[in-house]
Amino acid sequence: MTNKVITQLNQVTDLPLPLFPFFKLCQSLKTKGPPELWRPFLKDKTAILYFEEVSTRTRLSFELAAKKLGLTVLTLEGGQSSHVKGESLKDTLENMAWLSPDVLVVRTAAPTLPKTQASIPTINAGTGATAHPTQALADLLTLFEAHHNALPPLAIGYCGDVSRSRVFQSHMRLKKLWPDLSVSLCAPTPIKNIPNYDGPFTYFSSRQAMAKKANVIYSIRPQKERSLNPDFKGDALTEPTQFYKIEPQDLTDSTWLMSPGPINYETDMNPSLLTHPRSLIPRQVENGLYVRMALLALALGVPQ
Repeated sequence: MTNKVITQLNQVTDLPLPLFPFFKLCQSLKTKGPPELWRPFLKDKTAILYFEEVSTRTRLSFELAAKKLGLTVLTLEGGQSSHVKGESLKDTLENMAWLSPDVLVVRTAAPTLPKTQASIPTINAGTGATAHPTQALADLLTLFEAHHNALPPLAIGYCGDVSRSRVFQSHMRLKKLWPDLSVSLCAPTPIKNIPNYDGPFTYFSSRQAMAKKANVIYSIRPQKERSLNPDFKGDALTEPTQFYKIEPQDLTDSTWLMSPGPINYETDMNPSLLTHPRSLIPRQVENGLYVRMALLALALGVPQ
């Protein structure tokens, strides 16, 4: 993956390895840690993390992943950078690249990562409402493990603010990696087509109806930071509890619950569901660490 920008999870070639070997690497990092063969190679490597937007899970997991690999980690927030003085994202990344780190990790409100002149491996940690490939990979690994290291045909029902969710956009690109994925939606406004997704989907007007058809219920919070109207006036999400809040009765013994976080318990789900036996949310967080460890290592060209 050296010199390759992961800007969107849109094809298998966005990964430095085929999908199942990549998952095997993530699982090995989880159970055994980094191979000794990597340590001398990674000893003097540096990662710069630039987070223009706030983050908890993604930022901490990237920082912890880098430190577990033995990297020197420098983290810069957008509010601490010259972004507040009007510097463009492209110029910010160019200046970071001129410092010659070994890898960049970037989260931004911009819809895409700009290309820079320097050839520094760059990992997308979330762009606008368009992409969050590392979260999509963590979710897919979680489902892979929940089904005994397999990806069977599954129906995923997405519930909430779908159209503004970057995680949802990256999930729709998973169809190329997982052909047996089928999609249903319970969202504020019926969606006529889904960008980057070439399969059929079903729209439900109620979460209860969708839950009866789904193997996985994927909760998506109101994306207020992406709305031109943060109060959601005139939007169906002004009454999310009635339509989108997942309750225990929505789950069965064969239904998984997922969420990329953060979770707002007033609008997204009943608080008891976080640690429900059918909740995969803690495993999503855990697997996010090892997916990001694997991507950082491969971006740096670790010996195989």
